[in-house]
Amino acid sequence: MKTFMKSFAGAAAGTLLIVASLAVYFHYDAQESEESTVRQDIAAQQIQQNVQPIPVHQTALAFPQQTDFTEAAEKTINAVVHIKTEISVRTGSYDSFFGPFKDYFGNPYRNNTYIAFGSGVIISPDGYIVTNNHVVEGADRITVTFNNKKELEATLIGADPTTDLALIKIDANDLVYLTYGD
Repeated sequence: MKTFMKSFAGAAAGTLLIVASLAVYFHYDAQESEESTVRQDIAAQQIQQNVQPIPVHQTALAFPQQTDFTEAAEKTINAVVHIKTEISVRTGSYDSFFGPFKDYFGNPYRNNTYIAFGSGVIISPDGYIVTNNHVVEGADRITVTFNNKKELEATLIGADPTTDLALIKIDANDLVYLTYGD
């Protein structure tokens, strides 16, 4: 349970980092928009004085001066999931040590199970989840834990190591999911 809480806290911290980055971006964009308005006023004054205007950078999007991210956080909290993977590795460390006598000492091979954690985002109501490839690569078992502590097994649909993205699927319907742009 402690490990889950640490992992979930890490996923929540990552989400907050993204939200904070967006706040900084929107704040910077609002300042840039304000500076653009000042530049437009100066350009208008110069036109009135028969002077060539200064080129003005125009933005296509207008954002409110103060953006409240609590609504965004409330909408996303149930779409971010904790992912646990189990990877079994067979080792033969005694193989070269015992040589031809290895059969007298029992099975020299051991199975070690490694556990990895990560986070993912539900992208469709029917259970498709995007995560990092390094989280699920080589996994024998993938478990998804929701914000309400419910756990479901997932299957790997596809992965791309070059972009470190993977798509997994759980058997569920009517899930809260995030929409994304292009």
